[in-house]
Amino acid sequence: YLPGHEIISARTFQDTVARINSGYTAIFLDGTDEAILVESNAQEHRGIDQPSLEQSVRGNQTAFAETLRVNIGLIRSLLRTNDLVAEEVTIGTRSNTTCAVLYLKSVINPLLVREAKRRLNGIKVDTVVQSGMLQLFIEDHPLMPFPQALSTERPDRVAAALSEGRLAIMVNGSSFAIIAPISLFTLFHSADDFAFSWIAGSFLRLLRLFGALVTVTLPAMYILVMEIAFELVREGGIRVPGMLGSTIGIVGAIILGQAGIAANIVSPITVVIIAFTGLASFAIPDYTLAFAIRLIRFAFEVLAATLGLVGVAGGLITITVMLCAMRSLGVPYMTPVGPKTTPGYDMVIRGPIFSQEYRPDELNT
Repeated sequence: YLPGHEIISARTFQDTVARINSGYTAIFLDGTDEAILVESNAQEHRGIDQPSLEQSVRGNQTAFAETLRVNIGLIRSLLRTNDLVAEEVTIGTRSNTTCAVLYLKSVINPLLVREAKRRLNGIKVDTVVQSGMLQLFIEDHPLMPFPQALSTERPDRVAAALSEGRLAIMVNGSSFAIIAPISLFTLFHSADDFAFSWIAGSFLRLLRLFGALVTVTLPAMYILVMEIAFELVREGGIRVPGMLGSTIGIVGAIILGQAGIAANIVSPITVVIIAFTGLASFAIPDYTLAFAIRLIRFAFEVLAATLGLVGVAGGLITITVMLCAMRSLGVPYMTPVGPKTTPGYDMVIRGPIFSQEYRPDELNT
């Protein structure tokens, strides 16, 4: 008879304390062996805003907030089906952070859900405050720099991934969702791919792949201190708030390049190569993948300095072998290339939308 949003009962002291710490009110009745827990929290949270990292020209202009209930509501507004399941898991012995595993029950492979929950329940840590922290605990290959899950702030990308048969993990207090399993090619997809024709979408994806290849291999031919200087300018521009950061980055790059040429420290072609490499790296839509490629680029420069083109070729072969050996939530990272699966029209080439009738083969939906 109590009017409340959520009212449950608890029989153990531990469950009661956990709910009280989450903002519930506990009502004890004399002569009964259980307590009534009424949700009474009024958590202040940031309103719905536009995406800051994954901006779109014609796509959805809504981004996640830091409140789990609000974020799940955004997903349900796009997937209005009773198949959408959101299972809550508590992580952190001291923070008691609430996480949610979202999936479509009639579509998802049950083995993926079981494996994700097993990894989440196996996390033994005091505090988890953001999704990026959680992602590090559930990765298949923690020593590899490549991201093995997609981190996104866009509800439309999460809804599309759930429809494909993937699952999403959301953390209360974080405005990013984790999508798994993924392949390497998934990281080159963007929210605008389906806002234009399939020809334009395919061209943009091929351009991003080309940009990643250029970012890794091109600086290996011209190894100089300018590469380190470019990274310092980029990092400094990120730390300076507002529009001033990008302005400092542009002005700093121009001044360093001009001063290096005037002092005969570097040649003009070197400045062009470094600038072209930096622009190519900005074509990669996923920030974590772009950062991993930036790290690998320095390894390729060392190989080029010591072994020349043979070192660059050997590095490419080594990276290919490592990528083919990786997995994301147990699913091979390089599908549908290795191992070979039935390729769809939404991997590298973005086919016409009316031709995409099948979900990804590697997910076994």
